Amino acid sequence: MKDWSIGDTKKCEYSNCITTGNREHMDSSDAILFHLRDVDMTDTPKTKPLNQKWILYNMESPLCKDYVSEKLFNAMKYDIIPIVFGSANYTAILPPNSYINALQFPTMTTLADHLIEVAIDKDRYDSYFHWKNDYCVQDVDYLCELCEHLNLNAVKTRVSTRKRDIVSWWINDAHCQTIQLV
Repeated sequence: MKDWSIGDTKKCEYSNCITTGNREHMDSSDAILFHLRDVDMTDTPKTKPLNQKWILYNMESPLCKDYVSEKLFNAMKYDIIPIVFGSANYTAILPPNSYINALQFPTMTTLADHLIEVAIDKDRYDSYFHWKNDYCVQDVDYLCELCEHLNLNAVKTRVSTRKRDIVSWWINDAHCQTIQLV
């Protein structure tokens, strides 16, 4: 099994941890906290140095039960632990122990304490990547795939007897919420 923390010899000291806003220091930092929007930026490294830990955070907007940003799956291609903050049922769509759900912590302090514990404990850090032994992230253009299936001859001959109100499902039944961050 791959050792995901190989090269890590110490916990991340506050003085040497950065966010991706400090790009000039990315190569020399012990840990980098990525925002989801930064993952696909052209100047973001595609591989991490052996001595770095990468953690990704994302606050979904909107917070809807059936919504997850496609960028979350893009980020999972890299050796990054995603921190999610949304209303989706992540356990139904992501591999077990492949992410940290910020909403499962009563306060941001307990979340921060958990992140520090993960950074310090090599085995715990590695456990967030065990899913990569059994799963992989594949790029799929779902709209193209949907279009292809809708245009197959077998589908063309079928007559649907079921009608669904897509507007209700997309808007009224989405169970979206707004969270006030203090």
